Amino acid sequence: MTHIRNLSVLLLVLVTSTVVAAQTQTPAQTEWQRMYELGLKYRTAEELYSALKSAAHGGQQSPDFSQWPDWTGPWTA
Repeated sequence: MTHIRNLSVLLLVLVTSTVVAAQTQTPAQTEWQRMYELGLKYRTAEELYSALKSAAHGGQQSPDFSQWPDWTGPWTA
């Protein structure tokens, strides 16, 4: 009877540790889960793009070409 009790306790500890390990996620896993759920929410890539674009409210705009550095020199032979 003692063996069965010990086995039950061991099984309970294993199950509990597995559940706790499954509940703790790294930031990368959390980000992956968020992106996966976004993929399930929208039927097409176009719908996802439109939703992300509207959520960004314009986002960061690229600077005008006159503000970019002149990189023509390093590329000449």
